[in-house]
Amino acid sequence: MRMHSGSRAADNYLIKHPGAAVLVEPMIRKRSGQLEEWKNAPYPRSPEFPNHLIYPTIVPGLMVRSKAEADIISRLEHFGVPYHYEEELQSDYVVIHPDFTCRNVRTSETFYWEHQGKWDDEDYVRRVNRRNEIYCRMGFYPGVNLIISTETEHHPLDIQWVDQLIKYYLL
Repeated sequence: MRMHSGSRAADNYLIKHPGAAVLVEPMIRKRSGQLEEWKNAPYPRSPEFPNHLIYPTIVPGLMVRSKAEADIISRLEHFGVPYHYEEELQSDYVVIHPDFTCRNVRTSETFYWEHQGKWDDEDYVRRVNRRNEIYCRMGFYPGVNLIISTETEHHPLDIQWVDQLIKYYLL
């Protein structure tokens, strides 16, 4: 069970063998408590452009830079996914602030989530591609431990797609 903790195989095993759940329940509760503690812990946030934090979220006092980010927070909250908004991430050569640092509720694995909201703007796409290169140099890859959502002016963020991303990577 330790090797497969949080995997679908482990979930299926526990469903088929309810007696085993009694043995692993303390580990699950401990992980849940650790995630709650992580979610509520203070963290260094992006100091850049505080005047761009103009969109309210369902979290009292938390303002974000876009309506889409507010929508993503709403869905993360709905599913109970622990996250930090624009938490500082350092490497040897750069400091960045991913839109979201999220933790998988079953495995505690960390995922970074970037919402890229102007894919119809060539300059924006060039900046995003440079940022994606930084993520790759840091060891974070789309589809592995980096979640990327996108939109354009005529194709806004699809909340159903956000839900699917959350279910696939974070639940």
